[in-house]
Amino acid sequence: MKRILCAILLITACLTSFAQSQITGIWGIDFNSSMNTVTQKLISRGVNSSDILKSSTNIVLEGAVRFASENFDGCCFFFDKDKFKMVVFNKAIQYEDAFTTHLNYKQAEQWLANNRYKVNQVIASLKSDLVAKYGTPHLEREDRLLWKSANGNIIEIEIKKTLDISSEIGKPEMYNEYGAIPQYYISVIIVQPQESM
Repeated sequence: MKRILCAILLITACLTSFAQSQITGIWGIDFNSSMNTVTQKLISRGVNSSDILKSSTNIVLEGAVRFASENFDGCCFFFDKDKFKMVVFNKAIQYEDAFTTHLNYKQAEQWLANNRYKVNQVIASLKSDLVAKYGTPHLEREDRLLWKSANGNIIEIEIKKTLDISSEIGKPEMYNEYGAIPQYYISVIIVQPQESM
């Protein structure tokens, strides 16, 4: 009887020590926090109040923001009835000489192929950080990774590639006046879905 009890305690201890963290929000800001609470927590983290753009349904942080070990171009907190429900981080990796060197469709496709390694580096870094905290992704494809914790909350990484800022691959007629501006667009979405509220 003592051995069984010891075995159960040992198994329980092992399972508890390897339990993955729950996704509850970000930066110490819990889902369902009010917009004022989120604003105050952002300011207490060192975000300048002038970098916080508020509307009735969201807070946008302009400029560089950090998530995990990566810098992003900005992020947006979304609210439903003054409750924090989702945050989206965005990062663009795009053709730098768009205003001096025009690319045609084939050149834009070649740029995308030649620069996929930059996206892979960002994804590998994010994945390493998230696996350490939340375990193996529940879904892993070339263009999407997804973690879902036991409380139903989700972290999703999406990768899109475009020929210019407003078009999808396969629509070369959407070039702007400078020709193609190929880019990869990486989004990290942290969300509390409706069913887990």
